[in-house]
Amino acid sequence: MEIRNLQRKLDRGLQNFLTCGSHPADPETLRKIRFLNAFCLACVVVAPLAGLFYFFAGAALITHLLMAVALLNIWILIFLRVTKNPRIMGNFGVFVVWAALVFIRWNTGAMAGESLGFLPWVWNAVLILLAVYMTGYLWGSIWACLVFVESGLAVYFLQAGREVPGMLPAAVAPAHSLGAYLLGLLLTLMLAFLYERDRQEAYEREELKNDSMRELRRFAEDLLERSPVPTFVVDRNHRVIQWNRACREITGVPAEEILGKSVWDGFFVDDEGSLVDKYLEDPEGVLESYSSAIVSKSDSGSFAMEVLLPKFKGGTVAILNTAPIRDDEGGIRGVIQTIQDVGDHTVGMQHHDRRIPAAIQESLPVFEVDKKGKISAWNPACERLFGYPASRMTGGSPLQFISKPYRPGFRETVVKALQGDSFSGQEWKCYAANGDPIYVVADVYPVRTSSGQVRACAVVNMNVTHLKMRVKKLERYAVDCKEKLGRLTEEYDLLQRNIASFIRKKE
Repeated sequence: MEIRNLQRKLDRGLQNFLTCGSHPADPETLRKIRFLNAFCLACVVVAPLAGLFYFFAGAALITHLLMAVALLNIWILIFLRVTKNPRIMGNFGVFVVWAALVFIRWNTGAMAGESLGFLPWVWNAVLILLAVYMTGYLWGSIWACLVFVESGLAVYFLQAGREVPGMLPAAVAPAHSLGAYLLGLLLTLMLAFLYERDRQEAYEREELKNDSMRELRRFAEDLLERSPVPTFVVDRNHRVIQWNRACREITGVPAEEILGKSVWDGFFVDDEGSLVDKYLEDPEGVLESYSSAIVSKSDSGSFAMEVLLPKFKGGTVAILNTAPIRDDEGGIRGVIQTIQDVGDHTVGMQHHDRRIPAAIQESLPVFEVDKKGKISAWNPACERLFGYPASRMTGGSPLQFISKPYRPGFRETVVKALQGDSFSGQEWKCYAANGDPIYVVADVYPVRTSSGQVRACAVVNMNVTHLKMRVKKLERYAVDCKEKLGRLTEEYDLLQRNIASFIRKKE
């Protein structure tokens, strides 16, 4: 157990070192920080060892250079932890490597064009790949241009017959060139594997995101289809793209006859068209023209109006709950609308008490909270979902079955609803009578008296526990995939070390 705890502490310490103790939201930034830390640490370890080789080979000046490279990488590690800017520190790290390679090539005969002298130039490919991986494609392109200029100058010096110093003995130079070439190929292969691994990780993240989106889309479509409230969706071109079962039952119009076409004329508010058509054309104008009919309105843009549908059942007053569907830029992609029939025109004019329609009371869990903060109504659907009988809940606080972290938000929403505001899409975690967690998405709106005063607020709940569990399952699956990828990376590192050992033995 102690060994295991020690191993966990070492793992946490290593992860803290590689990430500089930060966890940026951008995974690409985190990847660059981790790689730059690992690269600098490798340079700190490898540069002195390579310096010893050059020292015993008679190139003491290169030894001093490599010691300076190790010290500069320690400086990069320190400043990266302070600044947490992988782009600046990464470019500086690439510069240190490039300068060291130029100096080594110039002083070991690699620019002389004799024998195996040009083999170490494979390190230019390593440098370009390293620059792209650590600093991105823009700076990688800049470094590639610099490498090309350096190569051109080397060819110019070679053609000019300029003498190039060779610090290595003639017997060591060929083995040095071949070893540098093989090591450069190995690092190129390693960087290629890193690029492939990152591409695979990005693909897996995208697939996981797409799976989650498809699951959410299927759930939303199924929820819309099964809703007992007549609901339809219209896109920006005024075409119906969703027509749920309740709409089919209340209108007698099958989905195949209405999808892709304009709104059914039974939902027209006048000869000019439906409310959603008017809203798509002029949102502000609709709210201004029908201001006296507005029952409730929220900050998200959704609103409810009580209007007469003259062509529906010979003239029926209905409450139309309308909400815009927006894109990422805030533009309206479409409109969703529900229809709640409140009777004929005469009844509708007298229907000032905004009570919950009977269709919703029988199907969705709904409860009311009065101005004292007590539950004043608890319908049978609430009893079925939460397991608490109405006799126990009526007169009690609704906070008793709300999870503690969600209570401040619930309390604030109820207070604002009692002041006349309406809310939609509020998410809370509750607990059933048997202790099971239940996640709900709720609409909250005021319930008024005949004089228009708010007497309570209604909370219409929708059970999304299954969806929440599916999302958590997907999150756990993502963590498991990441752990598996970590184990594969360790196995690859072990394979890489074995290959390096094999090459050294061949040398």
